[in-house]
Amino acid sequence: MTSINSEVKKEIIDKVKAGEKVNDLASQYGISNRTIYAWLKRSVNSSISLAEFNHLKKENHDLKAIVGALMFQLEKLKKRSEIKKDTQSYLSNHQINCRKTNLSLVLNLSRSGWYY
Repeated sequence: MTSINSEVKKEIIDKVKAGEKVNDLASQYGISNRTIYAWLKRSVNSSISLAEFNHLKKENHDLKAIVGALMFQLEKLKKRSEIKKDTQSYLSNHQINCRKTNLSLVLNLSRSGWYY
């Protein structure tokens, strides 16, 4: 097995990153496509600075807080919707006729919510 020059390795990696197919390059240079994939794996730089890590950590925390708040609001709206449906069902089943304005005040719902 012959050793491949580091300049040729860089050239092949650059061509792959530019969009050329690994199999075509492997045939062209007479090497295994597994070799090219191994070079690609080694060429990936996975280290980040501490400042970037801390920024991503804070951003992740903030996004989780936003998702949590949205989930809380969603559950709250679901419960309100269930209360409204249960009340409307009870009133219609028992043929109780009362004003929606009064029910809205008691249930702490907007009047427009009754028409959705």
